[in-house]
Parts: sequence; C-alpha cells; structure tokens
Amino acid sequence: MSRPVRVRFAPSPTGLLHIGSAHTGLFNWLFARKEKGRFLLRIEDTDTARSRQEWVDAIFEVLEWMGMDWDEDVVYQSRRIERHVDRARHLVETGRAYRCYYLPEELEAKKKEALAEGRSWRNDRRYADITAAEAEALEAEGRKPAKPYSVTGYLARSRWRTRPSMISSLYDPTARPCTTLP
Repeated sequence: MSRPVRVRFAPSPTGLLHIGSAHTGLFNWLFARKEKGRFLLRIEDTDTARSRQEWVDAIFEVLEWMGMDWDEDVVYQSRRIERHVDRARHLVETGRAYRCYYLPEELEAKKKEALAEGRSWRNDRRYADITAAEAEALEAEGRKPAKPYSVTGYLARSRWRTRPSMISSLYDPTARPCTTLP
C-alpha cells in the first residue's frame, strides 16, 4: 500500500511572492489535490534580517487570491530553531558535518579564482579532517567558522545529497553570517 501524497510549499517572506515561487506552489497544490493528498505551507522566516510580517501577510493574500488552501497549520521555521540546532549538533557529533573555518574573504577569493579559470568552485573540505587541537588553535587565533558546518556525503536516513549551506549558523549563534536567531 502506498502512502498518501504530502507536498509542501515553503516561500521566504523576504519580499513579494515571486511568480516562479507561485508557480511551484500552484503545481504542488494541484498535484496534492489530484492525488487526494495533503498540501502544507511552511514559511521560511529564518532570515530575520530580511523577513518581515508584511511579506508573510502578502504570501497569504496571494495564495488565497489564487484559490489555494492548505491542509495543516502553517509551519514557521523560526519557531523550530531549537529542533534545527539539535539536528545540527547531531550531524556534527556523528561526523556527518564539520566546522569550516574559511573566512568570508577567503571563500570569496577562492570563488573569484575559480570563476576566472572558467570553473565552478566547491568547498575543498580543507577543514573536514582537522583535529580538535587544530580547531582549538584556529579559534584561539580568533578564527570563527564563516560557514560553520558543511555536510559530508550522504545523510543515511534520506539518501539525498545535502548542500553544505543547509547547515548554517543555527548550531553556533556566534557564528556568521546567516541568521540572527539564537
């Protein structure tokens, strides 16, 4: 027996809803309705520097104007920060993520160099296998993770390749940049 379809739409309230995002939301909603599944709405409001309530209200207004409804309570990602912090710690503790000590200007220089050479740049994992003593020495120098955690390989549970940026500064509230949330 197959499980019922469950899809979500996760707009970010950092401006008016983009037509491409509305398109994605509409197709997810149509698919859920055709398959007698559930359509979920999740507000990606963890970018506290750019997210505003007026943009959340605008998202609701547009979706209602389009005739779209959702089947469960709206989930606000900012209200789930503690869960994300816990999951990020678990990834680090199980060796599926690591602290990356590149400074923002070092990352930018590496990206520019790659672009000048006509190639895309991916994190070279320079800090993936450093020892605790090496990490302590970096931090003693005042170096903090610019992009604090990079995910390694595949997550066993999902088998989906995870982008390094998915684990942001949620685990370490003193890390930069990403979010001002605790």
